[in-house]
Amino acid sequence: MRRECAAIVFVLLAGCASVKEPVLPPPPAPELAAQPLTRARCVELALESVPNAATWRARLERAQAALAGAKRLPNPSLALNFEDFGIPGIASSAPVQTTLMLGEALADVASRKRRTRAAEHELAAEEARLVAERDQLAAEVSAAYDELVAARARVEIDAELTQIAQTQQTAVARFVEVGESPRLELEKAQAELLDAQMQAARDESAARAREIELAFALGFERPLSLALSEELTPALAQEHEGLEAQLERATQRSPALGAAKEDYEAALERAHLAASGVRFLPTVRAGPRTVGGDTLAVAEIETELPLFDQRQSERSAASAELLAAAAAVRAAAHELARSVSIASAAITAARTRLEEQAQPLAEQRASIRARTQQQFEAGEASYLELVNARRDEVQARAGVLEAQLELAHARTELARVLGNP
Repeated sequence: MRRECAAIVFVLLAGCASVKEPVLPPPPAPELAAQPLTRARCVELALESVPNAATWRARLERAQAALAGAKRLPNPSLALNFEDFGIPGIASSAPVQTTLMLGEALADVASRKRRTRAAEHELAAEEARLVAERDQLAAEVSAAYDELVAARARVEIDAELTQIAQTQQTAVARFVEVGESPRLELEKAQAELLDAQMQAARDESAARAREIELAFALGFERPLSLALSEELTPALAQEHEGLEAQLERATQRSPALGAAKEDYEAALERAHLAASGVRFLPTVRAGPRTVGGDTLAVAEIETELPLFDQRQSERSAASAELLAAAAAVRAAAHELARSVSIASAAITAARTRLEEQAQPLAEQRASIRARTQQQFEAGEASYLELVNARRDEVQARAGVLEAQLELAHARTELARVLGNP
């Protein structure tokens, strides 16, 4: 008896393990912010930041652990029985029967193949979802990069507009002083200067907010000044392709659609498992029995009788899960087509606005300013007309900047939905 009990204790102790607390890496060094940061480097820092990387790693390891568990053979059961004890005053003592039995549930063994396939598809689906999340984060960081680049350009334009307003106020004040302009014109010039200064302060604050937002997205834990080394998102090779070509490319590369397909395959394996009769396979046990010094062999078969429950509810639930997975695949394909169509249309609209409206307007404003400059030097235009022409030229450049930013965002989104951000 002692040997049998010691064997059970040993088996129980063998199943114990220790827990090791995770140690997360430190955030990026602040010195990195002072280095020239390309768009790709910013995306790399964001993907490597501790919250993102650790969370993705945990999800991946959880799916990998589920697959490893599904591949393993189920543990057998161990039973140690002692029978025919004598009870003083009630029953006479008899030789104690000691039975040691090992058992295995055949249902768990038979379902291992299906469970493994389902876990493989679940792992693939999780990997695809992680790719989709990484692509989304990369697109968000790229868009934030563009926003900061544009915000800093707005600050420079605001400085020019403020200088023009200051120049205008000075000129109007001189005209008022010599009696060539009414006092009201000076008040208008002062109001325009205040408005330009207020807009400059607002845009400067917005630029700082964009910079802080991007710094924290990259993993820094304090507001830092970032040294960006690139301009707005350049043109994509795929943006001139036709819609059908873009849809075909996106269908082949989309991680979201791939995840939905893998989820469907996993649900299909579970549906096949629910439809099979492996649950009703018996549990078999066998082992030695010792009675009064004699050793005998003992075998036992135990099975569930499907009299009242033939697993109808489990099959119905698996069928419903399979239907939902099929609908999810269709929905993912539909959403992908919608996203690609919208992104493609946004690219076309933004390019049209930039090339056919904003840039021609800026060129025309520059031409008007140049002719006004010539007329002013020839005495044919007033100084205020020249100031207004300069203001119009700078404001037109601001319109070009906004159109360029809109096109950059459209390119970023198209790159994401095409699967190559």
